[in-house]
Order: sequence, then C-alpha cells, then structure tokens
Amino acid sequence: MGAVPVALARVPGPLSYVWSLQTWNPRDHGRSRLSRGWHSFNRQAAPGRVDDVPAPDPTAPWWTTTDVAAYLGVSLSTVSGYRGRGQMPAEEDTIDGKRVWRPATIIEWHKSRPSSMVRAAVQHSAANYDIPAGQQATAFTIAAGIDWANYRLDCDVEWVESSPELAELFAVPAKTRLLVKHLRFFNRGEAAPRQMSTSHLLASMVEGTPVADPNKEPWAGGTKDQMRTLGSPVTKIEESGRARMPTEHEAATLQLADGEPVLAILRRMFSGGRVVEVNREIVIPGSSGVMRAETDLA
Repeated sequence: MGAVPVALARVPGPLSYVWSLQTWNPRDHGRSRLSRGWHSFNRQAAPGRVDDVPAPDPTAPWWTTTDVAAYLGVSLSTVSGYRGRGQMPAEEDTIDGKRVWRPATIIEWHKSRPSSMVRAAVQHSAANYDIPAGQQATAFTIAAGIDWANYRLDCDVEWVESSPELAELFAVPAKTRLLVKHLRFFNRGEAAPRQMSTSHLLASMVEGTPVADPNKEPWAGGTKDQMRTLGSPVTKIEESGRARMPTEHEAATLQLADGEPVLAILRRMFSGGRVVEVNREIVIPGSSGVMRAETDLA
C-alpha cells in the first residue's frame, strides 16, 4: 500500500496551495478561514427505483409496497430493507398476498423521519477537538450542536489483529492486536444516527482499562480525553476526507436515501510521534456533512 493521502483540494490563484483535511495541533489551533461544505446531493435514478410509477393516491384505502416505494422515491428493495430492519411501520393488512398500509400511516411516519434533505448539519472542524478536560462534550456533539443530555452513543467492541493497511497506518507490525469500536452517534429521539465511525486502538494501550469498556461510553472529551487518561495526551490529529457512495451497511445504518453519498473521514491521533488511534472511517451523510478547515496566510 502506498502512502496515506491527506491532501483533499488544491485552491487555485496566486497563493495556490494544497490543504489537508485536517491537521490539528494545540500550538496552532484556531488559525485560518477556509470552508467547504456538502449540503445536498443530486439524486440520480438508482437501479430498481420505481420512477415510472405514478404518485400513489393519498385518499386510497391502502398502499402496497410499490406505492410506498413510489411515495418515498426509493426502490422496492429499499422498502423491503426498511421493513426487515424494523425501520418503518409494520404492514397493517395483507390483501391478495400483498402487504399493505394505510396511506396516513406511511405519510405520518415519513414526516417524522430524518429526511436526507433536511438532516441537521454536522460541521466537522479542527476547532471541535479543543475541549477542556472534564467538559461534557465531544467533537461530535459540538459539530452536531447537541447538548450532553440529548446525546446518545451506541458502541460495540471487538478485538482483532491489524490488517496490513491498519498496521501501516499505525506504523506497527502486521497482526498487532487492536480494539475496534463500532460507534453510532445519535441525537436522542431521532431514529437514525447522525454519524457512524470505526475507531481502532492499540490493545497494548487500552486492554484492561476503562477505555476498553463500551459501558463507559459516551466519554466526556471523546477519544482525545481517553488518551489523556492513559498518559498519552494527543498532540496532533490528522484527517483526510472524501465524498463517496456508502456501503450497504452504512446506507442501512444511517438510513440514507437511494443515491445519497457520504462524507468519509480517515483520522489518526498522535501522541508525540506515536499513532494512538486510527478511525477508519468517520462516516457522515452527504446531505448534512460540512467540513471546515482553516489556514493562516498571514
């Protein structure tokens, strides 16, 4: 594998330069003004989308799966996925072997969903990591504008051996033991997470400590503060981001509309010259992800 790319964009003009997304250092925090955001996406026809079906009649007694798909603007398989994962109302009857719903049931449910076009913004920024020790906040709660009482973090953990790629990102031998945290970030009361991520930590650092206990999440100050409690304060954060299409798992977890991209961010945290965390990746719906970067040209 080649070097990990960190350059995201080249800014044209007399002061043309390449900026990485993002490198944070406590000594030069707070400089610069350069913003790039993703607020919407072009919805293109996805395979199986029922675009050629007329909009269903809201006064009809029942809607079939095809009607529901046409109303939502998604494919039949997407509706089946929602139903199979319990992410939509259960069918209210079966007619001629077809599942059916009252139109009002679907319309009201859809109004309550975190629609891909009206999701609250998640403004990912280097400044979000500047959290005093003990403060009840994380980079995510600041990015999403969520107070601690309304923050929910779901965490599943597993122990694995590093792949060659992860070993290179950590600068450790292949098959080094790692703790993996699969994280879903919520605003309480919302069905879909605002963000998801897969954080990797060195087992030699965290095994047997509270950091490895998923029941300790959410942790005030996030991973940065966890490293401080282990005696390895974070001195640099390096991030690289890209827009891409989601995996099937990501689309299901974030409840994305068909054709919606994601903003995916690879993060490495350093303590001195040592990599102490690799987050591969932080994944934010493309319709709500906003990336902010700053560069001081003075």
